[in-house]
Amino acid sequence: MKRDLWEGSPKCIKCKKTMKKAEVSLSGFRVRAWRCSCGEELLHPIDAEKVFLFNKLKDRKIEASVGMSNRSFIIRIPKEIAETYKLQKGEKLEIVPETPKKFLIETGE
Repeated sequence: MKRDLWEGSPKCIKCKKTMKKAEVSLSGFRVRAWRCSCGEELLHPIDAEKVFLFNKLKDRKIEASVGMSNRSFIIRIPKEIAETYKLQKGEKLEIVPETPKKFLIETGE
């Protein structure tokens, strides 16, 4: 059985007290964390990894290509984007038009 790390109560590495759940801001994202009364914070590793991967990609222009599948147009998303956002085959995405030349693709997460 897989345990959810978020359900645990880690001990502070400085003072050894039990830390409490908290939310902190990291590069504009709200991430889960644990905070001790001594001020020490511990970031949830899954949330921290998502922020790290996003920051690695955010200032790059990554090209995607348009193709055809039967009579529908498809957008091929590069593997590094799919892996960063943990996209799965068959997953539904939302496409939101912003301007005549720009649209936003949102995941269900």
